[in-house]
Amino acid sequence: MERERIEREILSFNKLNPLEQEWFLTETWCTHCNEADLGIVDPVYFRQGEKEFIEGRCNVCDTIQTTEIVVRQLQN
Repeated sequence: MERERIEREILSFNKLNPLEQEWFLTETWCTHCNEADLGIVDPVYFRQGEKEFIEGRCNVCDTIQTTEIVVRQLQN
């Protein structure tokens, strides 16, 4: 059975505002370390289909971590 390949559209991480960049670089979950907020290096910001992601290497174990970006609107 052959899996369909979904192309990535690379986006500019530097176009995010500095607070978002800082949050994405520090507030991450590492599935290998099984721990939160270890941070990532070498971030890649991309869109795949309708979803956006940040991917980078864990600061502690160097394993590649991918996080989906979910935007929620606050209600007044």
